[in-house]
Amino acid sequence: MEMGCSDLCLIGRTGLLAGRMVTGNADGFWPPNVSLAQDFLSWYERWLDHMRDGKDNAALGLSSPVIVASAGRGPRATARSSTT
Repeated sequence: MEMGCSDLCLIGRTGLLAGRMVTGNADGFWPPNVSLAQDFLSWYERWLDHMRDGKDNAALGLSSPVIVASAGRGPRATARSSTT
């Protein structure tokens, strides 16, 4: 999956990384990061928990809807400020 610019999120298909999620940058701006989750389902469940709990991980390009909604900018913040 392309995450913007040259950032990538990949799933290992064979070998030691089979089933594991790997994020990295195709241009080498930051090193690959292999998820600690042993398989895609574990990674996905952790990601769902991350989103539910409002945690943010800029390195992985993940922003929880809770964080986005509470940010002081963007369409949600504008809509929220116009109703208060």
